[in-house]
Amino acid sequence: MRKFAQKTQHDYVQRVKEFASYLKHSPDTVTLDRPDLGRHLSNVHRPSQGSDGLKPRRGCAFSGAAPGIKYKAALSVAYGAGLRVSEVAALKVSDIDSKRMMLRVEQGKGRKDRYAMLSPTLLELLRDWHRIEQPQGWLFPGLDPTNPITTRQLTRACHTAASMANIKKRVTPLAGIRLQPICLNRT
Repeated sequence: MRKFAQKTQHDYVQRVKEFASYLKHSPDTVTLDRPDLGRHLSNVHRPSQGSDGLKPRRGCAFSGAAPGIKYKAALSVAYGAGLRVSEVAALKVSDIDSKRMMLRVEQGKGRKDRYAMLSPTLLELLRDWHRIEQPQGWLFPGLDPTNPITTRQLTRACHTAASMANIKKRVTPLAGIRLQPICLNRT
């Protein structure tokens, strides 16, 4: 009804299943058709942790510690353009609009197309990546070049880069912690 992605639907069903298992009750006897339960619920605001981003020195160390130029470019796109890991993985070479300095994100969150800003430094890094690897379809191909890189590969590369840069703060592309400013040294 709410047009969630298949994975989101699956995850929601799994959480309900786990909750029902924990309570040892069927989901239809826990909350279904119980409007009286809603009166006792309230939203709890949890402040975001680490939303201040990484310090510039840490940002440089993070991007420099990425395991290879492919991951450096992909993680730099995630942080520099504010894309989700799934959006980075789905990028095609044709999604780069260097004249308008934009990245086209097809079917992002909510299955909507949108554009993200592309900095000159990030564009130069993507050009370096393109010169080295010459990807054809996917901007960041997976192990099988006919498929894109997986979100799992990007997440692992993010954790590896954070560990190599000796960053203790939780850094994950899924959480969207920003590198401010991101350092894109072409080394």
